[in-house]
Amino acid sequence: YIKGEDSTCPPGNGAAAVTLLELSKAKGRAVGAISTTRVGHATPAATYAHICNRNGYNTIAEQSVPGHANYNTRLGDGVDVLMGGGQRNYLPKSVNPSSKRSDEANLVDLMKAKGYSYADSGTALNALDANQAAKLLGLFSQSEMAYELDRVNQKLNQPSLAQMTEKSLQVLSRNANGFFLMVEGGRIDHALHGSNAKRALEDTLAMDKAIDAAL
Repeated sequence: YIKGEDSTCPPGNGAAAVTLLELSKAKGRAVGAISTTRVGHATPAATYAHICNRNGYNTIAEQSVPGHANYNTRLGDGVDVLMGGGQRNYLPKSVNPSSKRSDEANLVDLMKAKGYSYADSGTALNALDANQAAKLLGLFSQSEMAYELDRVNQKLNQPSLAQMTEKSLQVLSRNANGFFLMVEGGRIDHALHGSNAKRALEDTLAMDKAIDAAL
């Protein structure tokens, strides 16, 4: 166990709960999880991964990758849409100097090989034709995505939560059996940890816009 990134559950830890994404996949529905945190953060990870240590971000990432030895096979052919931050847990140091991976596995390439379209910026996501994307992976920052206040004021090339929601729905809604999508304004909590009311409120408004987009 390497603190903070890799984790293996000890024997006898207990049975894994069945997640909403797994239940939906079993019914033939499309599934997705998006957040302004990294995709391996607690809430999105709880929809597709089973792990004993929430800080095992590399292991969590591997569970989202069809074909990887640690893949969560309960997801069938894979999560149809997964978007947020987390490049440093999906890309090796050879292509990403900020990587936290302990091996040279390129999880983005592995997912592309399984039919995923990949976007790493707001520009790339906007340009992506949802009708041509069988599955979609979006990683827009090394770790957490920017607070909405900073994203706008610093003109960062990251999509808003509403933009991620809209693109996700375009991909998922093509499934005639329906879909399940988890959307989290995950950085509201982080701003409150730091007692930063302005950032917390701006991210809450961004979440409200994402709800409007979904409706």
